[in-house]
Amino acid sequence: MKSFGLFFLLVLLACALVQLFLPWWMLVPACLLLAAWRNPSGGRAFVAGLLGAGLSWWLPATWLTSHGAGLLATRVATLLPLGGSAPLLVLVSGLLAGLVGGLACLSGTWLRQAFAPKAAPQSLL
Repeated sequence: MKSFGLFFLLVLLACALVQLFLPWWMLVPACLLLAAWRNPSGGRAFVAGLLGAGLSWWLPATWLTSHGAGLLATRVATLLPLGGSAPLLVLVSGLLAGLVGGLACLSGTWLRQAFAPKAAPQSLL
């Protein structure tokens, strides 16, 4: 559990920092490299990427929507089939970012396993 929490925090911080200075899609290489470096299991990598990338997107979007950008979010939600609901737009965008981050972390874990597989236990027979 400790390593999952640490990996989750690393993903959250990396995604938040990357999105401050670079395009949003740069969270994909950040998640992929972090997962390849830390080598968590596939399920833990996906969940940590889902939560870390999703929260790094969802928290600023919620803050911006509640502090003056709500009109823009409402207009964007009107363009999309969301019925003009700004909170639904924030929720959907955070979910999409989380899925992208989770799949990137899972890809990083699988990439690490492809190039450096763990040794199989030796049979006694």
